[in-house]
Amino acid sequence: KGVDKEHSDRIFDPFFTTKDIGKGTGLGLAVVHGIIEKHGGCIKFDSTPVKGSTFSLYFPIVSDDSALYVDEPEHNVVHGSILIVDDEVELIEIYQDFLEGLGYEVTTCNDGDIALSMIKENPNGYDLLITDYSMPNMSGIALSHEVFSIRPDMPIILSTGYNDAVLAVTLNTSRISERLIKPIELETLKKSVYKFLS
Repeated sequence: KGVDKEHSDRIFDPFFTTKDIGKGTGLGLAVVHGIIEKHGGCIKFDSTPVKGSTFSLYFPIVSDDSALYVDEPEHNVVHGSILIVDDEVELIEIYQDFLEGLGYEVTTCNDGDIALSMIKENPNGYDLLITDYSMPNMSGIALSHEVFSIRPDMPIILSTGYNDAVLAVTLNTSRISERLIKPIELETLKKSVYKFLS
């Protein structure tokens, strides 16, 4: 429907959205913007409220085939089963699509209690847990403690929008394998997952 001037400067900001709560994460355009910049390109848009928007994506011309493979991952062989837990459904769908595209087996869940039940039912069914820190019912820290009592060897990546000293101290005593600050760039997610499942 078009973007008004008030919002046009923020549409590529991670987590910025004008949609109702639960209707969008504000990550779609941020992810696209990141991918295009990573490939040396740029994205521009022209928008008129009510009429609509036009997005133009520009990529650099490559002079030979070798340039096409500059950003190929160093490691092509991936394996492992990942459980992703986050109450933002749209967000875990993005992570799932991305990680499955790399070759991982991915299961998602938007509730810590349910995720814990899944692990109890199949303790060896997952090689890595990625959980959000702040969730209703059961926090990521609480879930991690429960999982460690079942699978003390399971690596756990905690994703959070908080980056404060209190949380850092909590994580140091919780045996969390790694903390990723939201918004998580997909390249960062890929490297972190590979670290534990290589």
